[in-house]
Amino acid sequence: MTESKSLIAQPVEPEYKLLVNNISTLWQEAKNNAALSVNTELLMANSFL
Repeated sequence: MTESKSLIAQPVEPEYKLLVNNISTLWQEAKNNAALSVNTELLMANSFL
């Protein structure tokens, strides 16, 4: 028999929200920096053709 657990909304601590926001911002910045680096390398590689 499978035990069913209901999902009850719990109040979220402000520190947790800040942590999640900081991680999300860091992740987005890292993705942007990676894309910029790849684009720069492609431009440099193609400029010699």
